[in-house]
Amino acid sequence: SMLIQKQIFQTGRDLFNQQLDVVFYDVTTLYFESEIEQEGNLRQKGFGKDGKIGNTQILFCMMIDAHKQPIGYRIFKGDTFEGHTFKNALDDLKKEFNIDKVIVVADRGMLSKSNIELTTSKGYEFIIGERLKSLPAAIQKNLLDRSAFKNEWIYKDPDDQEVRIQYTMMQHEGKTIIATYSAKRAAKDKHDREDKLKIAEQLLLKPSLMKRKAARYFLKQEKEEKYSLDQDKVNHQEKYDGILAITTNTTTLSITEVLENYKQLYKIEHTFRSFKGHLEMRPMFHWTDKRIEGHICLCYIAYTLLNYVLLKANQKKKTLTEAVLRKLLDHMQLSLLKHNDNQ
Repeated sequence: SMLIQKQIFQTGRDLFNQQLDVVFYDVTTLYFESEIEQEGNLRQKGFGKDGKIGNTQILFCMMIDAHKQPIGYRIFKGDTFEGHTFKNALDDLKKEFNIDKVIVVADRGMLSKSNIELTTSKGYEFIIGERLKSLPAAIQKNLLDRSAFKNEWIYKDPDDQEVRIQYTMMQHEGKTIIATYSAKRAAKDKHDREDKLKIAEQLLLKPSLMKRKAARYFLKQEKEEKYSLDQDKVNHQEKYDGILAITTNTTTLSITEVLENYKQLYKIEHTFRSFKGHLEMRPMFHWTDKRIEGHICLCYIAYTLLNYVLLKANQKKKTLTEAVLRKLLDHMQLSLLKHNDNQ
């Protein structure tokens, strides 16, 4: 499969004359319709992202570029911790693809402190989502101060609607932390919290339902079977409405370019959706590692061809979406004709 990945990578560079400068990295789980583990094999039980408790699974890690062109993938045993997959992916970037300058874009779960140090030691730069609530209190105080959000970034969403983002930034441990505020995001955060508070009201009327994790609905236990609303917790969460933080060590991109690249992270989520849904990568019904690897490699080739057609069709003007392309392909048929006993 490594030879196929390298060939696909190089062909993509040649066909579209693309310079690889930004790499989007993510990990997902692929589950099997079985609970039986095989010692030493890929199939193992682990923490599944699909919520399939009890099923065996494997970890599928993938890198794509800004055009959703695949760079490479790796498979790990199902009980591997996500963050541990990153070193292998990064080493392969250096060794197999002979890449020097690159900016890795990922969510915080992928890049632990050791992974960030690893990225820096390889000479790469990174843009990662930051867990705002996990930052030191002094840092949070600065990033949650709405009066500090004096900069504005405006972009167009897929529906060509203007989106306004306010942001502030600060230096911390040799990195830049950018906090962004979105009114639309704030409205969603408030709506989600109000939904939980409605459930909290119902739970307070029926304490017997408290098995639904009271703390999740801003409730605190006073004594056995007695709960009350934790207003301090509600007020605390409200401070974070609409605010996201991003950390970067880049010296080559402007702040708005950092924001633009982080916004593109949704593309790898879309890619995984294509793999799992349309390309039917999961659930898997194979048992042996060889067949599992073959199945994933075929899905990878199919995705490459799908994305190639989209890139080619939309090179000058966007005329074709993935959904439309799928419908066109669904109508294609292959028939074998016999004529005088000859096929």
